[in-house]
Amino acid sequence: MDNKQVIQYLKEKKEFKDKDINIIKPLTGGITNDNYLIEIDSKKYVLRLPTPSSKKMIDRDTEYKNNTIGCNLNLNAPCIYFNCENGIKIAEYIEKSDIDVEEFKENKEAIEKIAKTIKKLHSSNILMENDFDIFEKLKLYEDITIENKGWFPEDYREVKEKVLEIYNNLEREYGFSKKICHNDALAENFILSKDNKVYLIDWEYGGNNDQA
Repeated sequence: MDNKQVIQYLKEKKEFKDKDINIIKPLTGGITNDNYLIEIDSKKYVLRLPTPSSKKMIDRDTEYKNNTIGCNLNLNAPCIYFNCENGIKIAEYIEKSDIDVEEFKENKEAIEKIAKTIKKLHSSNILMENDFDIFEKLKLYEDITIENKGWFPEDYREVKEKVLEIYNNLEREYGFSKKICHNDALAENFILSKDNKVYLIDWEYGGNNDQA
């Protein structure tokens, strides 16, 4: 959708029918989505428009439930709109601090805040409705790659077998617990706000998993 179509789409929704909506600029960093900074009645939000390829990769109904859990735990950016059919989402825009995500690994204070954020999630004593199975997800990606006539690295099968062997050994030796997990803790999915709070965003891969 172009900017005009996006605004028209939102205007057709009762939540935004009488709102003043402006698209300010596209935002970088999305992999399965296109993100835009927008204004609704002069307040800033992030608009997410999923790319067509994400339909086969993401279960939006499950994401909605997990996204809501993240909001209820006060970890996620507050969400004001989520459409499970097309994946369009609008969340409050968080004003970032001057620390760039690339600087996180060099900033002890930021790392400590991120660790506390993840600990808060893992120790929340609630579970999501779905489990996250890395090998089930991997099989899905393999099927999509084959369907689209993509290619695999030359040593892909060999590396996959080694990883599976390590996984099975760890499970046999230590067992795995089941905790609520985000499962996509990239640096880009953490936002350190100007008021020094860490937000954990993008809950597309949320699910119960071993927290390690």
